[in-house]
Amino acid sequence: IKPAIILTTKFITPKSKRQSYSSYIKYINRKDALHETEKLPGHYSNYIDYMNDRKKGAFGFDDSNDKLDDIKTKEKGRIFDEARKDNRILWQDVYSFDNKFLEEEGLYNPKTSELDTKTLIHSARESMKQLKKDNRINSLIWTGSIHRNTDNIHMHIASVNMDKDIKRDSEGIQRGFRTEETIDNMKSKFINTVVDRNKRLDIMTKRRNELVKSNFLNEATDKQKDQLKEIRKRLPDNKSKWQYNRKEIKQLQPLIDEYTNDYIKKYKKSTYNNYYDLLDEEMNLNKRLYGEGTQNHGRYKN
Repeated sequence: IKPAIILTTKFITPKSKRQSYSSYIKYINRKDALHETEKLPGHYSNYIDYMNDRKKGAFGFDDSNDKLDDIKTKEKGRIFDEARKDNRILWQDVYSFDNKFLEEEGLYNPKTSELDTKTLIHSARESMKQLKKDNRINSLIWTGSIHRNTDNIHMHIASVNMDKDIKRDSEGIQRGFRTEETIDNMKSKFINTVVDRNKRLDIMTKRRNELVKSNFLNEATDKQKDQLKEIRKRLPDNKSKWQYNRKEIKQLQPLIDEYTNDYIKKYKKSTYNNYYDLLDEEMNLNKRLYGEGTQNHGRYKN
């Protein structure tokens, strides 16, 4: 299973052959690639245009504007070029979507070409907020655009860090490394905003708490009471060691499991089954989102 949402990231430095950072904004706003395969322009001054190509249904947005006008777009370009002159790097992030997944989530109608851009833009904003938080960035200037000119709907995001104090290499160029954790957090924040899982997760938490907080002495059978007495007798004297995963409890785990399973099946079967049905739904959704056979193939199990 391929991931429904893929995030690819890279950055370029002032040493790039491109003439200016603002060209990247022109490039992602360009108006000549509605049905063409995307190719990076030979210079920077076309990059923002590329992102905002109206023919692709694309338009620029940022942290506070759903649609950037020409004046705001030019101001972004000015800041981007200022960043380049100050030897700062330009990050280029791309979110690519499985169109079928967007359709299943009610975000895309292939018959009418309607796309829920508000949800995708909101998700991009949350992702960039996460980046700022993880990397402790105060002044992150960014702009994004949604493209439809290839088989998969995708989103470009260009950003520069304009904080006064940044780490630089021996040549004075900003260091641009992002940790795997940072990238993973960005993607997770984006996904969890696109897909509203809060309702199901809230129900799962409630069901789990009902099971965990059950009074296992209520309505216990004689057999279960004997089991509890045996467990209690074999527990360590030190109550601080009364934790299921401690080595001192390992010998008791089979007896604890037997008692717990019998009790839940007898008195909490409906809650138990509902919880695991929801858990299966969540696991299958994570498989869909993160895929199998990739570096994130085990993510759905977490």
